[in-house]
Parts: sequence; C-alpha cells; structure tokens
Amino acid sequence: MREEVINVEWSVLERLMAQAIGYEVIKFLKEEGRLEALFQTAESEAVQALEEIRRVLDDDTAEDPNCFWRIERIVTEFESRGLGTAQHDW
Repeated sequence: MREEVINVEWSVLERLMAQAIGYEVIKFLKEEGRLEALFQTAESEAVQALEEIRRVLDDDTAEDPNCFWRIERIVTEFESRGLGTAQHDW
C-alpha cells in the first residue's frame, strides 16, 4: 500500500482532502483517548528509521567518496517507510 501512495501524483484538491482527513482522524483519536497509542507507534517507527540512517552513516565498509551510496541507502530507508522525495530521480 505505501508503495502505491508514494507513486500516485495527487492533485491539489486530493492533497488538501488527505490533509483534512488526517486532521479528522487525529481529532477522533484524541476524543476517544487513543491518540497516545498512535504517537507511540509513530515514535517507534521514527526511532527505527533514525537508527538505520545512523548505521548507514557509520558504515565505512564501502568506497564512497561522494557519499552517493550512503545517500541512496538513506533515501531508500525513507521510501520504505512511505516518506518518498521528488528529488530522488537517479
């Protein structure tokens, strides 16, 4: 599912609708007292992503004077978590 969302080009209206839906979901979870569980899940995912990025940056096993390999691995890590970037064209 994440891969499909990343590759979809959304119109401005679709992006605004997605944002509005997100706000409503957060509002609902807050009212139901379940927002903390969502924060914990998101925090856990963020910490895991940062740990992987740290491992990539600390990996001195590859010849990579321009850091291309490291940047590619970091971008791949972001994309695997549904956080793509339009700047990744290579």
